[in-house]
Amino acid sequence: MGRRKLTITAFFMLLLAGFSSAAYIRIDVAVEPISVISAGSQDLKATFTNLGDEPAYDVQASLLLPDGFQAQPVFIGLLQPNTPSTQAFSISIDESNIPGTYPIVVKTHYADANAYPFTTVYPFVVHYKQPAPTKVRGLVKEVSLPPEKKRDLVLEVTNLDAKPQTVSVRLYLPDEIVADQYETEISLDAQGTGSVSIPIKAFGALPGSTYVVFASLEYEEAGLHYSILSGGMVKVVEEEEEETIEYLPMAALILLVGMFLYMQVKK
Repeated sequence: MGRRKLTITAFFMLLLAGFSSAAYIRIDVAVEPISVISAGSQDLKATFTNLGDEPAYDVQASLLLPDGFQAQPVFIGLLQPNTPSTQAFSISIDESNIPGTYPIVVKTHYADANAYPFTTVYPFVVHYKQPAPTKVRGLVKEVSLPPEKKRDLVLEVTNLDAKPQTVSVRLYLPDEIVADQYETEISLDAQGTGSVSIPIKAFGALPGSTYVVFASLEYEEAGLHYSILSGGMVKVVEEEEEETIEYLPMAALILLVGMFLYMQVKK
């Protein structure tokens, strides 16, 4: 009897071991808020933290900027788990830019212990001279992306304004996801809705990984620049394994229960 219990326990522990997570890296970015940039230049501080359990190597970050903005990339190097690194970007803004709210994205490059490269994108907005609250909203639909196949990334857009708007759309993607185009426009009726569909595909992305992507929605009106950022997820899946993986935990549970019942019958 004790031996049977030991066998079941050992089997259960092996089963759980099969589901245990491997070592991973996850870079978190926290940008120090800036209320309003009043001059033509501003230091922007960003803190990078590795929330994973293995070091990230050759970490460097750059800013994806609107027209008229400039900043140099920063090199962090080795980023150990739970050891924050604060960096300063010096942003310069051309005088031709009109006041308002502008999107900025931090793009972080790093590698794991096997020198496999990864990238992440992190968005925020800055207010130049004065804020400009937008009346446009966006929603990026989640996408399941098989390797070597294209799928549409769909952005649903809503105009809450009482007048029509023509909105510029720009995608911000990690290097592992590529798009047929990164910029387009959409015309919206007053208090109307619309959508933008852009084909994307995986490029060196790891199957089973989830990538966060963003789109900016921008327009100008009455001497002000308006913008907002909308985020979504792209899941890279193995097409032939997709359904199998989905039911794997249930199959394992059935197998475990079956083995337990078999041991009971043999008593």
